Amino acid sequence: MSDASAAEYLSKVGVDVMVSELLDLLLEHRPVDPVSVITDFLQSKLTELPTVTAAYRLLQIAKRDNGYKLEHVTKAYTTIAHNKSGEAVGLSGTDFMQLLGMACSDFSPQASDTIMRAFYKHPHEAVSFAGFYCAMNTCLLYEVFIRKTEELFASLDVHGSGYATKAVCEHVLNALAVCVGDYRHTPQSRAADDARLVELLKSDTDGPQIKLSIFLRSASNLYLKLILIMKKDGTLWPKTD
Repeated sequence: MSDASAAEYLSKVGVDVMVSELLDLLLEHRPVDPVSVITDFLQSKLTELPTVTAAYRLLQIAKRDNGYKLEHVTKAYTTIAHNKSGEAVGLSGTDFMQLLGMACSDFSPQASDTIMRAFYKHPHEAVSFAGFYCAMNTCLLYEVFIRKTEELFASLDVHGSGYATKAVCEHVLNALAVCVGDYRHTPQSRAADDARLVELLKSDTDGPQIKLSIFLRSASNLYLKLILIMKKDGTLWPKTD
């Protein structure tokens, strides 16, 4: 990233102003423990945000640990389910769906739509912590799944050309399809789902090689299929919801 584009980004998101404000604060008071002052400053900035945005920021920060731990999601839920005075007001379907939309914002339209429909809550429905945790982790795991799929494709793309052998890719994708199908409880439903998934994988592939975008789309469809299967089975949401 060039110096110009870096400066443009920092200005666009308001980081330059915030850092300048923080430096002025430190130089004015010259605290013995600047780290605690910096921590308090950043926490105050979070409390100035709308609660849904603040919760989303907390989840984004948590992703640097490569996963949402229980305390990460608890903090985000507490932020969005409490008012400025710290009083518990619960999490409404409206706020939940807004946050879920933010969590899905970088996904493909198909992935975002599937997850939003699977976890849909009416505006005035209450959302428990268990349901909130389930939905946020579904989004995180989708991101991890896509990242791991890209790594898998890179291992199949032996020449670094952006393409991999079709037969090998189909073998890998079929193995994933069987794993998804094995989630179902009956042999008949597994066979039907497996057949549809295999056809889905083959419908977009022509020629002896497959490119990354097709491989990702096929793998993504498997993850989304699993979400829909769990929704149909009634196991997507925790029983408390």
